[in-house]
Amino acid sequence: MKNFNEIEDVYVHGCGVEGAAAVRYFSTLQSNKQIIIIDGQVDHIPDELRRIVTGVITEDDFAKQIAQLNLDHLLYLRSPGIKPDNRALSALYAWGGRSITPTGYWLKNQSSNQVITVTGSKGKSTTAHIINSLIEWSGHSSRLVGNIGAPPLSEETITADYYVAELSSFQLYDFDATPSLHVITNIFNEHTDWHGSFDEYVKSKLQPLLRHEQTECLIDLATLDIAKRHCTADYVIQENYVIHSQPTPKQRLIQIMGLNETLDVSALNQHFASEILTKNLCTAIAATLHKKLWTPRQCFLVVKEHLHSWTPLPHRKEVLVTNDGRIWIDDSLATIPEATLSVMAEWSDRNIFLIVGGKDRGQDWKRFVFEISNSKNVTPIIFGEISTKIHHAAMTISKTEQFVFKDGLPDAIAFASMRAQVGDAIIFSPGAASSSPYKSYRERSQFFRECALKETM
Repeated sequence: MKNFNEIEDVYVHGCGVEGAAAVRYFSTLQSNKQIIIIDGQVDHIPDELRRIVTGVITEDDFAKQIAQLNLDHLLYLRSPGIKPDNRALSALYAWGGRSITPTGYWLKNQSSNQVITVTGSKGKSTTAHIINSLIEWSGHSSRLVGNIGAPPLSEETITADYYVAELSSFQLYDFDATPSLHVITNIFNEHTDWHGSFDEYVKSKLQPLLRHEQTECLIDLATLDIAKRHCTADYVIQENYVIHSQPTPKQRLIQIMGLNETLDVSALNQHFASEILTKNLCTAIAATLHKKLWTPRQCFLVVKEHLHSWTPLPHRKEVLVTNDGRIWIDDSLATIPEATLSVMAEWSDRNIFLIVGGKDRGQDWKRFVFEISNSKNVTPIIFGEISTKIHHAAMTISKTEQFVFKDGLPDAIAFASMRAQVGDAIIFSPGAASSSPYKSYRERSQFFRECALKETM
């Protein structure tokens, strides 16, 4: 990727949150570079952005113009949601051009030693959040970037000792930075509609290694074989640093290698009664130990001292403040069935009204249906595209009567609210990507929160 001084034209494809922030960033620089927005719906570009750019063109216009452009001096910033088969992007690639996301471009211009990237099918946001906390507890400054927080390529100047970047497969598709450590939490069958196949999805997750052989990658044993089929690197194995065990259903112990003691993390913080959160913690600890931020003994003592203060990210197993005696839980960040099963397990000591639904991305719901069928205190309320798949999976084990199917999220919430009693939990954990009319997890989360507040007034 060319350096800043070589760039004459900046094309920003897509004006979502990340793309709009990139436009504002380049417009503040004292340079004579042209800034051009490419978008599929140019009429939707806000006037505020139109005033600060050189021009706004359609994707078709870019595809027609590309033969006349000097690609050696052109920076093409792709908003993460723009798919590889997009007309403008396909034309760029056909003429030998390269793309990168705004976050990827920003990370490429940071010192590699400062950057830790985190990805995975589930748990990447929470793992990045925990890594960031551990770094701060170790006495260093750290900033979360990527999908968490504000876009780093923006008008705000971000400085810290370390940058922990939570990255989706969309952001990694054309990633060209060299992090000091690339962390993969796990890999499941995800986003095949965007990538075209599971193999291409896995390759995106491994992009930092495929582009730069020197990149170190932290991974657990359960994911190692999948990764090795696509990239034969020398992987850093998580279990060589820390392991966890479960003596009782609600107790989670971790043991850092080289120490004889175990730490009961579930006693320190109730969130870590969850197996998935404990795994995320182990991944984060392994990352900081591999980075040599502290010794195993120092890590043990600091985690023991500070873990009680850790809280999850918003929209991930977040208990909403209500006053009706029922527990409303926003888990709208859950986009795969395994994440939904995780939050369900945390509240297994009470009646649960579990709202699940969204876009069908080809995921396997058989295990979810099996677990639900063996849970006497869970009422699953299903909506959206995944309804057909879940209904079919339930039919194979003759358990369809246990599932409630609704037309949409509003009906699902209304049903849960009507049936749930004081002390029951109403959990919105979609287990799938957002679908119309909600453009993102934030929009569906906001709707759920508003409904929760109305129901409890």
